[in-house]
Amino acid sequence: MQMETQDELFINTEEEDSIIKGPFTDDFVEWLNSETQFGSRLFVNNSLVNGELNTFGGKKNREEKITNTPIVFFHGNGDGALKSGVDEFGSGWSDVMLTFMKHGYKPSSMYAYTYGDRDMKTSYSREMRCNLVVRANRFIAAVLEYTGAKQVDVIGHSMGVSIARKAIIGGRFVDDDGNCPELEMMNDRIRNFVSISGAHYGMCLCTKDLAVFAKACGEIFGFYSGQRCHIARDQVGACNTFKHVKGECKTEDYSLFLKNINEREIKEAERILSIWSENDEVIGPGNFVWGRKTSRHPYSDKEIIFFNKTHHQTKNDAGIHIYNFINENFLFY
Repeated sequence: MQMETQDELFINTEEEDSIIKGPFTDDFVEWLNSETQFGSRLFVNNSLVNGELNTFGGKKNREEKITNTPIVFFHGNGDGALKSGVDEFGSGWSDVMLTFMKHGYKPSSMYAYTYGDRDMKTSYSREMRCNLVVRANRFIAAVLEYTGAKQVDVIGHSMGVSIARKAIIGGRFVDDDGNCPELEMMNDRIRNFVSISGAHYGMCLCTKDLAVFAKACGEIFGFYSGQRCHIARDQVGACNTFKHVKGECKTEDYSLFLKNINEREIKEAERILSIWSENDEVIGPGNFVWGRKTSRHPYSDKEIIFFNKTHHQTKNDAGIHIYNFINENFLFY
């Protein structure tokens, strides 16, 4: 496994007036609506303002040729497909897409939709429920069928990483009502998977107390980090500091949703890249959760680690690193 550490000299330098706008092209919408298993209503939320910033992707017309492996993007909790406003928590995938466009990618090779309400005030109540996973699974399937591609690349940020992982590996859903359909595994259709600021083992801020009233931190469908670590159980702050003191200390008492994904022991793609910051204000300092780097995908082929970037800066400044990885061009690192 390759690991790269990055200093803070790299900053996204896209011009301020370089604005990416959607929505889905008419051709993609018409195609979605012609396919009974999809339909544009699965991915278009007309209740959101600035609709041109909430979806992206599609060909200009049916004859347009796609020259790059399509990329499917999944944003994080409270974010959206494209940048909306000045708050970095609503920055979407615009900066990353601009980088890819500079390297020849067209909208016909990049696809994203918004799965939430783009309101950070309600993000604490969002869980990784069946409907989010099924929509993600259907979106990947739709892009594959629409583009005719044998494989796609998938890029996720934060909560979008976990949703995409479950959508790809399929299987039964850890659900309290038993009504979620079993999804087919589709990892053979994924070429590269990029995990940005993921929380594969939960987040230390998601304690048992917080899990009670903040659904995003829930013990079943959230990012609950667990509390049973045999030699650190009663130590205050041990969740993200214990490794530095006495070595690795793991707990298997964490989010059932995350645990279900990890215990399947399935690699979601041919190659996997993990990107994170050691000073992420959401994930927590050091990135440790009970002795494990929570943003390190269990099957990473390569890691890129920043040191002083925020949760969303890590995503927004990752474009060139992702481009180089998926195009197997390591000369730029």
